[in-house]
Amino acid sequence: LNKYGHLTKAKTLKVKTKEKVKWVKVNGKKQKSTKIKVKKEGKYKVEVKTNKNTATFEFSYDKTKPTYKVEFLDPNNPDEFTITFDDENSGIKYATLTTKPIQSGYTHKNSWGRYALTIYDNAGNKAETVVKNSRPSWK
Repeated sequence: LNKYGHLTKAKTLKVKTKEKVKWVKVNGKKQKSTKIKVKKEGKYKVEVKTNKNTATFEFSYDKTKPTYKVEFLDPNNPDEFTITFDDENSGIKYATLTTKPIQSGYTHKNSWGRYALTIYDNAGNKAETVVKNSRPSWK
């Protein structure tokens, strides 16, 4: 797991405690062993029961880049566009438009050019593209 509690690769995790483990549940389902096979992307809730204690922890498995959408608000006036983005499994850590921090739903106005869009999720996956908007040539 990374420091934010996310996996980016499928793997098997082993539950270790000083006490004997009575049972392990993953997403409410009892496991046959203390090994947790993580194959499917999503959120995981793990419960561990020993003779004296019960512990719970959560993590996600996310190998997918964040998704994004760039919409030009008026095709006749491409100097305004809105950027929306999301990450289903681990959530968005941060996003920038040519080094400026932005939030999903950001609207860029009144400026022509090329802009580097970079989005990171909490698992460390990165999506990036270049947004180009240019002054229309009227004939």
